[in-house]
Amino acid sequence: MSVKTMLVGHELFKSLPVHEVERISGFASAKSMEKGETIYRHDGKASHAFVLLEGRVRLLLPAHTGETNLSLGRVEKGELFGIAPLLGMDRYTTTAVCDAASSVLALEAAPLLKVLREYPAVEAQVMQTVARAYLSRYEILLARLQVILNQAAGG
Repeated sequence: MSVKTMLVGHELFKSLPVHEVERISGFASAKSMEKGETIYRHDGKASHAFVLLEGRVRLLLPAHTGETNLSLGRVEKGELFGIAPLLGMDRYTTTAVCDAASSVLALEAAPLLKVLREYPAVEAQVMQTVARAYLSRYEILLARLQVILNQAAGG
């Protein structure tokens, strides 16, 4: 399946004209990843956003060497992740690791943002998706921290 076909079929890009989807496909690439492979690392240069096409990806908060990473959960098929550069951040805030062999679509963030800014309604839709993803991951983090605190308190 071509990158253009993947983009045309994705919820985020269906409102864009076909010529813009073709433009985006010029700076997007599909990548096959093995189980255990890291897609990006916390504090790594944030240059791409990703869409999970197939497989399973886990998002982890950073930990020092020898410590346990705190999982923020799994990315669902079709979900946008690695979204820090879409918010103007120059570093990723999590680490993304494949829990199974996976296929991801990597989108160069700078040219993607340029296209989105030309279509304010689509840009708003994408930014709502980004905001929902961050809120969801924040809520998961709070719930996991509460479990840890309850266990530490003997509850």
